[in-house]
Amino acid sequence: MVLSGVAVLWIFLVLNGVHGLCTMGFYTKTGRAAWSAFVPFYNVYSGLQMIRKPVWWSVLFYIPVINNVMILVLWAGILRHFGLDKRDRYIQVFATLGLYFFVLSRRKDLVYRPVTEQKQHWVSSLLFAVVVASVIRFFAFEPYTIPTSSMEKTLRVGDFLFVNKYVYGIRVPVTLLSLPLLHDKIPVLGFPAYLDWVRLPYLRLPALREVVRGDIIVFNYPIDDAPLDKKQNYVKRCVAVPGDTLRIEGTRLLINGREMPFPVEADPQFLYNVDTKGVPLNRSRMKERYEITDRIDQVGTSTYRVPLSKGGLSHFSRFNVNRFVLPEDYVEPRLFAETGAAWNGDYYGAIRIPAKGDRVVLTSKNSPLYRRIITHYEGHLLEEKEGLFYIDGVETKEYTVMKDYYWAMGDNRHNSLDSRYWGFVPRDHIFGSPSMIWMSWNSAGRGLLDKIRWDRLLLVVDNEEHTHLYVPVGVLFLVLFGVNRYRRKKKKEANKSTA
Repeated sequence: MVLSGVAVLWIFLVLNGVHGLCTMGFYTKTGRAAWSAFVPFYNVYSGLQMIRKPVWWSVLFYIPVINNVMILVLWAGILRHFGLDKRDRYIQVFATLGLYFFVLSRRKDLVYRPVTEQKQHWVSSLLFAVVVASVIRFFAFEPYTIPTSSMEKTLRVGDFLFVNKYVYGIRVPVTLLSLPLLHDKIPVLGFPAYLDWVRLPYLRLPALREVVRGDIIVFNYPIDDAPLDKKQNYVKRCVAVPGDTLRIEGTRLLINGREMPFPVEADPQFLYNVDTKGVPLNRSRMKERYEITDRIDQVGTSTYRVPLSKGGLSHFSRFNVNRFVLPEDYVEPRLFAETGAAWNGDYYGAIRIPAKGDRVVLTSKNSPLYRRIITHYEGHLLEEKEGLFYIDGVETKEYTVMKDYYWAMGDNRHNSLDSRYWGFVPRDHIFGSPSMIWMSWNSAGRGLLDKIRWDRLLLVVDNEEHTHLYVPVGVLFLVLFGVNRYRRKKKKEANKSTA
């Protein structure tokens, strides 16, 4: 259920009132007025002063998901500064979602005992570490691992990435009740890491730049039915932007009538028919030697269908090698928006990528292309009765697109589940771009040293012309970190001098 702004406000005020009732006694024990526990924003400010934390932490209480951890920080701080930091007290407070404070705050022996930073409980230290990691994951970079071969050999199975979360605009979490640092599942247990009871409206901060053709993008799998920010994460290359016309002719990608080349730093992979001229091919050895992750099929007496990149082709130069292309008249049944056209993964389109403001005349032939846009991505009810179309119960002949859409494809063109099979990528589903490979692991390697792909460590992924965007943000984080360390050092020195 997506909440309106009014509903969010009411829930906030109710929870704020419950907080005041349960913690009012702690505020009064520190000499503060009882009303300070109830006034929105001011109660957080006063609470942080009470537990001796920086007041700028108040901002973190109003960032979705991070606020779930921050309230635990406040609760732990209250227990610690009132001498209640025992294991059973933590369990009682956390298990009742803070309601047990109503009992504790009415104890007659309640005494405020301010605690110095040097005597912090391990629970507070752990919560603080989670907050820091959550802030980095929310505002800057999120770790991601390449699980499949769809981007071979540009991105390889076992690459560990940092995904830039701010370049296309920071997307505020939609699922409010969510465990920090987890995406959709709890590891090992396999249970959902969120509750889909409350969803916030979609909100995004301004972008440093927009998505352009050739960008490698990380996005939420569009046809997943989970909440937007909990859908599976996919990584592909954006090959067409809103308003483009796309066509594939014999694996050649044409955008607006012109062939779109791969960026210089890309290392795309296609299937090739390799005629070994009677020489038997040891497929297992070839896969291990050249790190071929996809299957190698024997399609003739001495002909093999092998997935190869530009670098891989050089290893087969002594053989007859030809790129494999599906027949033009072959109809691939699992393609996106079956319209009766004889399309397949190598011969596709032409198809126009919808742009915000496009006015589409609906027909029985093109409605499969736009049905999911109208119903799932833009929230309307589309019905077709006796050749007539009804949107939200009103008869209409055309539809005005409300969002921008993109087309994403893997660099491993013959083994990539991409837009050719599930359609357009809405702009609100795109949340980042890979910035750097910090580690690369080859599971087929022999021995530890051979399993690490040393040539891919700390490798910058994004296009060179956009790398400069990371510099100012990185410098800003370093400056803030340095200022905070300096301020804490001076504060400790001042405390020692007054002791």
